[in-house]
Amino acid sequence: MRAGEWVVRLACLNFLWILFTLLGVGILGLFPATAAVFSVIRKGLVDEGKTFPLFRTFWSFYRADWIPMNILMLVYSVMGLGLFLDFRLVRGWEGAAQPWVVLFLVFALSVYLLSLIHLFPLYAHYRMKLHEYVLQSFLITLYRPLSSALMGGAVYLMYAAMTWLPGTLPVFAVSLPAVVVMALSFRTFRSIDPSTAIPSTGWAGVGKKHA
Repeated sequence: MRAGEWVVRLACLNFLWILFTLLGVGILGLFPATAAVFSVIRKGLVDEGKTFPLFRTFWSFYRADWIPMNILMLVYSVMGLGLFLDFRLVRGWEGAAQPWVVLFLVFALSVYLLSLIHLFPLYAHYRMKLHEYVLQSFLITLYRPLSSALMGGAVYLMYAAMTWLPGTLPVFAVSLPAVVVMALSFRTFRSIDPSTAIPSTGWAGVGKKHA
């Protein structure tokens, strides 16, 4: 019954992500809606065994985080655009240095994507200044490369599996990977900061900005 309840709530949460992403005019709703998914999942894990209104809780996170998450989206968009332009520029190069530059850009792109995955659980769990979220997401990626690679691989495998299972992507595309990412992130947080403990009855966050 608990597993069935989780499945239903994750499906509803994914529907809310789609709805509020569209209500945010697509691109402007993407980061706030994704952050709200992680915050709701964190709240469900912290308050294990307690029920709370899913829509109202999601909306409260979405509304509170709309501006800061769009600022973070702008920062990551600029970085992503810079990497894309670098790849375009390197394609026209000739010489022995090109493979090494391409290899470095692939490494930079990998760190960028993994740091983006780290951003949302960091934002859901800790209270920081906006620039600190960006800095810490990159530092964790570099400081815990194996954990970061495991997280990225888990997300990739889940999406690969869902592409082979018709109908699962619109139902669990964001909510299910968010649960796994939050779990792996919590292990990383605990290894870096032992005060971020996980009690036997659930997860207890440190310095969370939300109730």
